[in-house]
Amino acid sequence: MLSISFLLTFLRSSPSVLSQNYKISEELLQKQLSRRELAHIDTLSEKKAVSLSCFKAYPFITLLEGNHLRACTNRLFDQAGIRPQIVLELETVSACVNFVRLGVGASIVSHFLLEDYINSFYVFQIKGTDTWRSGQLYYRKSAYLTCAMRHFIEMIK
Repeated sequence: MLSISFLLTFLRSSPSVLSQNYKISEELLQKQLSRRELAHIDTLSEKKAVSLSCFKAYPFITLLEGNHLRACTNRLFDQAGIRPQIVLELETVSACVNFVRLGVGASIVSHFLLEDYINSFYVFQIKGTDTWRSGQLYYRKSAYLTCAMRHFIEMIK
């Protein structure tokens, strides 16, 4: 079974618009996720989860309306009781991550996409009912599997 966690992330470095204009409280800094915690996100306690209301003043990068992750993101904003300042709406999650990398805003993305950026992004577990998704992968065992397909299957086991 595949388990996906949605996390809040934004750029950590000093040239970032966010890091210059939106200071992070010490309390929030204590709740950012480490590389080890990100690797074991499915077993992480809710103690480190933060409400999106802590980030209500931040600019956000989201997916376009009509995308399932955007619908989940909207519900998370509703649960936190905030109306975010959305500065960009994009078609793909990887584009959202790239704009986060440029320091344009914060975004809610899957933990799978953050492993390479954990040292340059602030990453927070989000409180809410739409922060986890599970899925299943079906394939014919008798079919030819490329190296990439085998690697993907091993990764999600």
